Amino acid sequence: MARPSRSPLRPTEARSEGPAAPPVGGDTGGGVRRLVVACAAVLLAAADTYVVVLALPSIMRDVGIGLDQLQEAAPIVSGFLCGYVVVLPLLGRLSDVYGRRPVLLGCLGVFALGSVVTASAHALGVVVAGRTLQGLGGGGLVPVTLALVADTWPPERRGLPLGVVGAVQELGSVIGPLYGAAIVAVSTWRTIFWVNLPVAFVLGAGFRPGPGGPARPRRDARIDVPGGLLLGGGAAAGLLALLEPDALAGSDTFGQLYSPVLGSSALTTPLALAAVALLAGFAAWELAAPLGVRPLLPLRRAPEVLRAADWPGAVLLGAVLGCVIVAFAGADPSRQVVGDGAPALLTAAAVAAVLFTALELRRADPLVPFGALRRPAAFGALLVNLFVGAALMAALIDVPIFARATRYPDSQLQAALVLVRFLAAVPVGAVLGGLICERLSHRVTAALGMVLSAAAFLLLGTWSAGTLGDHIAIGGWHTPVGGSDLELALGGLGFGLAIAPVNAAVLGAVRGSLHGLASALVVVARMVGMLVGLAALTAVGLRRFYASSARIPSPIQLCPQTPAHCPAYDSLATAAVVDELHAIFVGAALSCGVPPARRPPDSPRCSPVAEPRVVRRRVDTEEVLDALRTAAAALGVEAYLVGGFVRDRLLGRGISKDIDALVVGDGAVELLARVARGFGWSRPQQFERFGTVQIRGDDFVVEAVRARRERYNPDSRKPDVEPGTLEEDIWRRDFTVNALAQDFQGRVLDLTGRGVDDLLAGVLRTPLDPADTFDEDPLRMFRGARFVAQLHFRLAPGVVEAMRRRRSASSGSVTSSPASSPRRIPATASRSSTTVACSRSPSPRSRR
Repeated sequence: MARPSRSPLRPTEARSEGPAAPPVGGDTGGGVRRLVVACAAVLLAAADTYVVVLALPSIMRDVGIGLDQLQEAAPIVSGFLCGYVVVLPLLGRLSDVYGRRPVLLGCLGVFALGSVVTASAHALGVVVAGRTLQGLGGGGLVPVTLALVADTWPPERRGLPLGVVGAVQELGSVIGPLYGAAIVAVSTWRTIFWVNLPVAFVLGAGFRPGPGGPARPRRDARIDVPGGLLLGGGAAAGLLALLEPDALAGSDTFGQLYSPVLGSSALTTPLALAAVALLAGFAAWELAAPLGVRPLLPLRRAPEVLRAADWPGAVLLGAVLGCVIVAFAGADPSRQVVGDGAPALLTAAAVAAVLFTALELRRADPLVPFGALRRPAAFGALLVNLFVGAALMAALIDVPIFARATRYPDSQLQAALVLVRFLAAVPVGAVLGGLICERLSHRVTAALGMVLSAAAFLLLGTWSAGTLGDHIAIGGWHTPVGGSDLELALGGLGFGLAIAPVNAAVLGAVRGSLHGLASALVVVARMVGMLVGLAALTAVGLRRFYASSARIPSPIQLCPQTPAHCPAYDSLATAAVVDELHAIFVGAALSCGVPPARRPPDSPRCSPVAEPRVVRRRVDTEEVLDALRTAAAALGVEAYLVGGFVRDRLLGRGISKDIDALVVGDGAVELLARVARGFGWSRPQQFERFGTVQIRGDDFVVEAVRARRERYNPDSRKPDVEPGTLEEDIWRRDFTVNALAQDFQGRVLDLTGRGVDDLLAGVLRTPLDPADTFDEDPLRMFRGARFVAQLHFRLAPGVVEAMRRRRSASSGSVTSSPASSPRRIPATASRSSTTVACSRSPSPRSRR
């Protein structure tokens, strides 16, 4: 057999759910339900991001770190950020390849696991590991949810759902600290993380497939009892190893289970090692379970998914992001621009970035296709989010610092609550931005938000030491609202307005195969902008602070009698801090001045307002195959390419626009509805008698048929069709060269055992006895003659004889077909033994 070559089929997007995108408030395909559940998961992860703000002192005390050693607790924060950001591109790409639902469920599972590890931690390293796992799981929820919106709603109706997702994400910054404070008031900090478990379980159950969703498992598949026992045992042993309950750890009988075997590490206790062994056994079983067993986790697809997701590129990009995050997140904003290890980390990041770029440019299916991001809307939106992140971080960090320096010098809590005015307005602005975006263009909506934010920061740049204490007076009555409250709310409103149009611009600028990746890059750009922007603005502010401090006389000069208590010096020092923050706020205003992403010429506005007519981009064959592949993955449909399309593709006869797909079981309508909706084609047309579904658009004719068996009546050439298996469908076809099936990973299934050989030899042979084949449908003889003329094939000897006999019989009356019942498939038919590499007869793409 020839050496396998690269498959011509590439993994790509998960498209919309059906023939019509469900509008918000009118869910016809489960879109609103899925969005609600996904948003609840985003809210959970977002709240957990900020909950550590109040829980950190308690966590430090329980793991043996003093409050005067705050820098030692920095990995708790940086670990979460690293986990949150470094795998975002990989998770986004996995959702494009594998489907949104599996990745969302996987993220929830990892987040719940991180919650367990954090809640049961008694050492700093375990807390950092748990928070990193929480970041890994929580970070993937936002981009996958954004991609889910793009899959479900058309571009002109994405504004509001994208705004809702952004609002929920920002709402977590308000709810998180309050929720954490409420729990800590009645319980311990560990309860914050234990509560995540039942919530994550309920949300996971909410992602169950709805009507028209993924196909149900086969009824004849057995429940995976061994896998369940191994997984349950491993989880129970691991949980007991982490919790160390006194009843077991202090027991004379069971206490030995908690005695480390090697050194003093709790990871080497017999119970922990047993948990690792059981979980490893579970993974091994899932990989090798018999075909009749329904696995709990589809681990058999892991190698395929990793190959499709470009894991070397993901590792290099993760290294770049991780080094950048640790370099900037480890800095003390009051005195540093970057952390102490920044030179080495940034050098490593630069080297990894060069390697990543070189690798991506050489790959046919890169993790980050740079060409797709060169369009003005995609590149511009990422750039805008980078600067938005920088300005946003200035508000999050420096507004509480201003409040602490001027209004609340003795209360960190009161100083932090000043920021609530800003944070509460962001989700409101996000929803409004989505609504406005559905009536105006992306650019206008984003520009409005950025202008409001810039104006707010310029106003913050004029604050004096007494601004936070001022209140608005109306007719002699002093309202509880101050001018600073309105200015903070204006800034939050502006940031919120920009969320939906920036996301919509990116999603509208890239093809559907990159929705998950593009959404992930939007979040990455914002996070990197927050960290790098904080460092840059802090550098500007510190320069201003040092310049102002140099002009302040010493306390001895100002207060020679009481230098230890010198109000004049304190006032000047406060003024120096205010000058520093003024510089930072003005810098943030400049960051908001970056022009919003331009709307690409072929991307629709968010509203049906009049605009110049545009030329629609033509769709190519690879994009249609990509759409079929990911639609099948998202629906859980078993589908194959079949018929003349596969034959001609393997022969290298050019690119055909007539594509035939075979679907085993239900799902053909949903499959083509997704593809049609993604390309804006007409709705699927069904031919119920033959079990076929057809869509047309851009000169393509895509037909999907349910796997079937046929009964032919003596008085009619039209068959009676019944549902069948893949094997039954393949064996009923006319010739072996037309009985080849190709999956979406490029593998060819030759179930007849002769199709590939006949294709290479140029022979037309029937899968079963040629006499039966032609008796059932005499037109197959004419098709054979046409294939001889078109393909320059020759007929197998038995086929020629059967045609001659059939011709002689047809000279009188049509003979009765004995095939009034389904034909028997030869016992030698087997999928596993007839899978061959498509490179035996290379496609045009693999010849390059």
